[in-house]
Amino acid sequence: LEEIKERYGKSIGDFYERANLNDLFDRMILAGEEKKADRLQAHINTAVLFDILSRVMPLSAEQYAASSSTGLKTLLKRAEEEIRLHSEIMKNMIEGVILTRVSDGTITYTNPKFEVMFGYGPGELIGKQISVVNAPTEKSPEELAVDIQRTLEKTGVWSGEVYNIKKDGTTFWCFANVSTFEHPAYGKVWIAVHTDTTEHKQAEDALRESEEKYRTILGSIEEGYYEVDIKGNLTFFNDSLCKILGYSRDEIIGMNNRKYMDEENARRVYEGFNKVFKAGMPSKVLDWELTKKDGTKRFVEISVSLIRDSEGNPTGFRGVLRDVTERKQAEEALKESEERFRILTEKSPLGISLIGKDGYYKYINPKFVEMFGYTLKDIPTGREWFRKAYPDKEYRHQVISKWITDIEGYKNGELRPQVFDITCKDGSKKTIHFRPATIGTGDQFIIYEDITERKQAEAELIQTKNFLQNIFDSSIDGMTTTDLHGNIIYASPRAKNISGYEPEEIIGKKIYSLYENGKEDAKTIMKELTSKGELKEHEMKLIRKNGILMNINLSASLLRNEKGDVIGTLGIYRDITEKKKLETQIQYAQRMESIGTLAGGTAHNFNNLLMGIQGNVSLMLSEIDSHHPSHERLTNIEKMVKSGSKLTSQLLGYARGGKYEVRPISLNQLVKETSDTFDTTRKDIRVHQDLDKDLFGILADQGQIEQVLLNLYVNAADAMPGGGELFLKTINTSHKYMKGKPYRVRPGSYALLTVADTGIGMDKKTEEHIFDPFFTTKGLARGTGLGLASVYGIIKAHGGYIDVESKKGHGTTFYVYLPATEAEDIAKRAEAERGAEILKGRETVLIVDDEETILDVGKELLKTLGYKVLIAEGGKEAIEIYDANKGTIDLVILDMIMPDMGGGETYDRLKEINPEIKVLLSSGYSIDGQATEILKRGCSGFIQKPFTMKELSQSIREVLEKG
Repeated sequence: LEEIKERYGKSIGDFYERANLNDLFDRMILAGEEKKADRLQAHINTAVLFDILSRVMPLSAEQYAASSSTGLKTLLKRAEEEIRLHSEIMKNMIEGVILTRVSDGTITYTNPKFEVMFGYGPGELIGKQISVVNAPTEKSPEELAVDIQRTLEKTGVWSGEVYNIKKDGTTFWCFANVSTFEHPAYGKVWIAVHTDTTEHKQAEDALRESEEKYRTILGSIEEGYYEVDIKGNLTFFNDSLCKILGYSRDEIIGMNNRKYMDEENARRVYEGFNKVFKAGMPSKVLDWELTKKDGTKRFVEISVSLIRDSEGNPTGFRGVLRDVTERKQAEEALKESEERFRILTEKSPLGISLIGKDGYYKYINPKFVEMFGYTLKDIPTGREWFRKAYPDKEYRHQVISKWITDIEGYKNGELRPQVFDITCKDGSKKTIHFRPATIGTGDQFIIYEDITERKQAEAELIQTKNFLQNIFDSSIDGMTTTDLHGNIIYASPRAKNISGYEPEEIIGKKIYSLYENGKEDAKTIMKELTSKGELKEHEMKLIRKNGILMNINLSASLLRNEKGDVIGTLGIYRDITEKKKLETQIQYAQRMESIGTLAGGTAHNFNNLLMGIQGNVSLMLSEIDSHHPSHERLTNIEKMVKSGSKLTSQLLGYARGGKYEVRPISLNQLVKETSDTFDTTRKDIRVHQDLDKDLFGILADQGQIEQVLLNLYVNAADAMPGGGELFLKTINTSHKYMKGKPYRVRPGSYALLTVADTGIGMDKKTEEHIFDPFFTTKGLARGTGLGLASVYGIIKAHGGYIDVESKKGHGTTFYVYLPATEAEDIAKRAEAERGAEILKGRETVLIVDDEETILDVGKELLKTLGYKVLIAEGGKEAIEIYDANKGTIDLVILDMIMPDMGGGETYDRLKEINPEIKVLLSSGYSIDGQATEILKRGCSGFIQKPFTMKELSQSIREVLEKG
């Protein structure tokens, strides 16, 4: 040590504090002083032993140094035993221990557990920097070291979680305890004890995910979920309970049920809970009334079950609380409705009777008695009524015969209205309009309207009617006349065609009964007629006999007799349904075009985002092998990117932009592959294949046709919730066999795919809207309504057709017609493409895109594939770069949509510089529209974002190797 002092000019104390021992040994060895280096190491080891002796012996190191040689040997032996003991402890610790020099972060010691924990061999970490095992977080390793040092200076110990990195690059969390001590050789040293907490954090994450899922489920139900302790105090609940009670979460915590119910209801709830507690079985407490925070009363229904601890002891109650106020109100409303009906029948201006199935009268209202003079005593049965109301035997037989004929031929439980002359009790005669109906019990309900005065008015109009008859009958517009009470007394043939009623059905009806808004429409018309004397071209809706609304243009005027008195109205109706339908179709087409534009733009932006993700994943996968711990995660990310791409393809499919890259493909092969996959996932559905071995090929985008098939399979599966059978069939056909279609079929050959299921089928109304965008029968929580809409869009974009046949309860069949191609060996070529690998090259590629992320990832992908890369952030810059380097650039990858200069204009300008230029067009939009136009102008190829490294490599080689 004295030699060191003389040679290096440092004191012993300075040496231990500042000297870099490793550097010192290296310099001594290089100088040829190996023996002196060995002696120095021996001296240092002795110093370390003395330091340990000072810690474990009662005397100081100086005292032992001054003792006899024999005593020193004894002490050194004890120190060596102490060192061996400490070494054995370190070897067998289950925690990892590491010593780090504070001055420069050099690792000076690691125990075996630490080396195993971090994946290093014995002594492999000695002399390395501590940063090699620290993984970066929001704080850098240097910042973390500063924090640890500050804490150590204050408390002497630092504890906390640290993020570490193993030798193989994987990361994990540890809990570390750090303290300091003065090492005789290395100066101030950190000693850190590490415990691996990876499994603990995974368990915490799993628990957190489980709790979040539990809370999500409880938060999505409308019923209030609650948990209370044995005393009835709320301990847990969902937001729906807060909504039912009207309190916030903070207000409701710990609340007792007496806060929101009166004594009687509280007693009933207590008895119900007590019953569950004693029986130990779930129960339903009867409906009870609660008071919300705002004072309103609500009726609720509550279910109760016990909560038990791990030993089975009851600790509280849980259950569901359902608001049944509306149901209670509906019951009360029904009672009120029955009372209202009774009052209405008593006060009705029309006669009303109720006849039982046995022919006896059960009820007649006061107006009936007033109208005819008969009471229940006079006509206890229908037989007595017929005998007295129709005393003329011959006329009575005519009336009975007409009733019998009507009863035998009626449909849907409704009898047609009738008009008969009735003889009243006093002998007078009245003309009565009968409106009968058979109610659910089999009893017959009849309304009697006295139309005697109306009939007299009709007689006055006969002459006028005859005069106008010929005019009305020959008009292309429908015409009707009414009396002053709005009763139809004449309808022209065209009016009958428009309304769908037969003459005997429409005559006598109130004109407003044909209008959509009934009396409101009639009031509007009469207001115009009264103030102006006429009504011109008033658009409204008329209700046909079959219930369908028809758009009409109504012109009306007042009818007057020879004295000038108003005796009725004349209405002229023109059917404008087709005109309105055409207008609606135009508006619909414009709206769908707007939605399609929005969908296409959204898909483009989303595909650019997915491209950035896919590109980075491809790069990372190219740098690791399949055994790397992150390989599976990256593969999963790539699958999710593909799922996202399928969503954008649905949007583009709906927007009629459903073709990405069209090439000859085998429809049979796609059907077999997709249906086999579907069959393995839905074991409850049996799939049958009947595929024509000589089926034509088709020109199509394979991914889009796969989307069509999967959507049709999923639609069939939704129609068979309990399982069933799916039949897939392919055959060749042509336009000659596609007659009777509601569309014009282009001449040519077609491959026909039939997809039939044994599901629940659908009614005509659903079938009419099945291809409408956003139409779904699943409800908002389970469906978007884009599935079949995108199917329709994709098929139309490929020049094909799709039909559907279905019947409620008898399954559904889809017929897909796709134009055939004569290309040969389609199946073999498709198999060869699937087996292609990543292809590399050495050419120079200019990539043009306005998205910085796309440029960055595209550059790295191309470099990985071996290409030299130039980049341009827009069309204008691309032209400048290409003009300056046209002799060396072999290929341009060109984005289609850019703000400063679009892909089409950029391509044209580049081609002016070099007519033989090779350009691969790239876009988040599909190949339809603008992309197709650019390809027609000579562009070499097209690749759809997002694309994998493999797809990019194949597309580049395909373009570069073209003649």
